[in-house]
Amino acid sequence: MTDIRNLSISVKEFRDRFSFILLCVYVFVAPLGTLFRFSSKETALGVSSVILLSLIGLYFIDSLYVFLRRKIFVILLLLILWLLLSSFFILDDTTRAYTNLIFLTGYILFCIAITLIHISLFRLRLLFFFLFLGIFLSAGLTLIDFLGIIDIPYVNMLKISTKVNGEEIYQASGFFMRRSAMAAYFSLVLPASFIIFLNLRHNFLRIILISTYFMGLLVLILTHNLAGITAILISCIIYFLFGYNGNFLLKLRNILILSGLILSFAFVLVFRFPQVIDVYMFRIQVHYSNAPVNDVFLAKQKESDNERLYFLKHAIMNVVKCPLGHGLSYISTYEYGLTDPHNIITQLIWGLGIFSFFWFALFVAVLINILKTSKNLKDTYRFYFDSIKYGLFSWLICAMAHNIIFTGLAWLFFGLMINFHYRYLWCNTDF
Repeated sequence: MTDIRNLSISVKEFRDRFSFILLCVYVFVAPLGTLFRFSSKETALGVSSVILLSLIGLYFIDSLYVFLRRKIFVILLLLILWLLLSSFFILDDTTRAYTNLIFLTGYILFCIAITLIHISLFRLRLLFFFLFLGIFLSAGLTLIDFLGIIDIPYVNMLKISTKVNGEEIYQASGFFMRRSAMAAYFSLVLPASFIIFLNLRHNFLRIILISTYFMGLLVLILTHNLAGITAILISCIIYFLFGYNGNFLLKLRNILILSGLILSFAFVLVFRFPQVIDVYMFRIQVHYSNAPVNDVFLAKQKESDNERLYFLKHAIMNVVKCPLGHGLSYISTYEYGLTDPHNIITQLIWGLGIFSFFWFALFVAVLINILKTSKNLKDTYRFYFDSIKYGLFSWLICAMAHNIIFTGLAWLFFGLMINFHYRYLWCNTDF
């Protein structure tokens, strides 16, 4: 009997260790996009997909138990069941609705698996090491290829540009087939690297982290993705002003270091990438003497920006016509036809119908309780929890402009945050 019990323990330990190794590989390959996929197509499976499915399989039975026990996952289960019901009654785009629901369920199960893996402080640091290494390589190789230093395979394969005053200004795309995909990953990881940089005392690691941050920010700027850049900057500024607990001298030191780095970064942008400045002045619809904006281009930009607001209003008004919702299908409008709403909130209102308002209230109430975890954490863990929290906040801002609900790394961050809530509270209570 004792041997059987010991065998059971050893199997669980092996599963836990093996799962953590898979997790480290996942966070490393995810920012490298198509490099580790089985084809260059955006929807192609890859190493990250295999790892995700493996973790779901390893913890599938345990996940079913967690689905019914922890409030946050009970709420997500309600989301799945309502989307399943609403998908049944839609007349068009049914296949997409069910396909997206299957993907969403998979990511939620992946998130649950993360909460069941033991994450010690050593493991957490190791996980972040592989994550930042992946982002560092992704940003560095993208920059090297974009500058024409070396032609790197699978990098910047997407040849698209922004047209400003008749001139085509090409975008970087890195290892991704959509700039929104790169923005989704970078908006998660860069705030995390910034927060850990502020709180670490090891100078060499601080140099690596801040180099990753600014190089990643530069690459994202070269994609012409205003939403991702805005999200990262807002998240970092809010943390520095309201979340950073360093003493006065440490804050002053970091302010001086960051001021020098920001000025250097601005200098590089202005003198090495002047066309990028024109792009962003055009994107924010500013007329200035060096780059006058053509009225036709300005009208197109305004229409692009107003689409998202139009879709949100349409989704809210459609609640009366179709209270059950439309599942995870494309939004259908008279003006734009069947299209992606480009906003995660709009997508959920369109999908859940009248239930969306009740569901949002429940989800936010439980989420607020989880976010309070940082107040009760030991100092050793607090800034790691904050890096995850503000990374998700940045990702959510980015999701206001892109429908990036299927970002595996975001679900991993969410799972880590819940893992923190249960494993590292001084008083470990259910919520």
